[in-house]
Amino acid sequence: MLRMSLPALAACLTFFAADSRAQTIDAGKTPFQARCASCHGEDGTGGARGITIVDLRQPRATSKDAVRDLIRTGIPNEGMPAFSIADDELESIAAYVLSLRSSAAKARVTSDAAPGDAAAGERLFAERAITVRLRDGRTIRGLVRNESAFDLHLLGVDGTLHLLVKDQIAGVTGEKPPVKATPTETRDLTAYLSRLATANATTGIPFADVVRPKPGTWPTYDGNQTGNRFSPLDQINTGNVQRLAPKWMFNVRGAPRDLQVTPLVADGVMYITSVNEAFAVDARSGRQIWHYSRPRTRGLVGDAASG
Repeated sequence: MLRMSLPALAACLTFFAADSRAQTIDAGKTPFQARCASCHGEDGTGGARGITIVDLRQPRATSKDAVRDLIRTGIPNEGMPAFSIADDELESIAAYVLSLRSSAAKARVTSDAAPGDAAAGERLFAERAITVRLRDGRTIRGLVRNESAFDLHLLGVDGTLHLLVKDQIAGVTGEKPPVKATPTETRDLTAYLSRLATANATTGIPFADVVRPKPGTWPTYDGNQTGNRFSPLDQINTGNVQRLAPKWMFNVRGAPRDLQVTPLVADGVMYITSVNEAFAVDARSGRQIWHYSRPRTRGLVGDAASG
């Protein structure tokens, strides 16, 4: 009588399941090239008559069932015909498409990541990161960028900057002095965090929030697509405008002339520009989050010399 332990049986079943998936993917390559490659390319990255179907930030179909249904029904209004093909062939093509997307995503993580020793950055992050428990039940793990008696700037593992008010915080695990790193440590931390951000497909502000800005945001020069610079906020009105007073001031040192700029505001961060430099500040307090600058071009005269 053949005896087999449970771990061995589980390993066997796992092996056969993985082998079956691999066979399904391999079986999908030939019909994909026959039916789909003429439009979408042999590797799915786009062809003469069709767009890429692998490197999409917001794909129409994200599961094998959804890909299969999309192939079967097509997208008539956008030129993709419906395909009436056998279920087995459809299954294998859908599996192959998802395998192409997986390969593209791994390549994107490698190519988009910042240079540096990501492994060293991960160790450094583990040593210096804290876990913040919020009163709404969420937890956020990250590095302290800045802290005052009233607020905390926390850089999360996905690259998102969280501007937290102390009243939001229920508790903190770990030491929380602001991170002070050498240039090498900063490079390695950036390499590690950029890989996390790329893997999580962080894409910044959705275009829908530019078309229809959220209350309290100003994501473009004119505020919204109409260009009328109108804000629907009503906290300031004809009844209280005469009582307005400065909340905070931010000084751009070394500016060659008076600033004439429309700050952008998104996710609680205000972005201010001067000549060849940009600042990000906390819109609630005016406290600087980061600053970027580059040297001005030498030899310029007149208005060009001052930006």
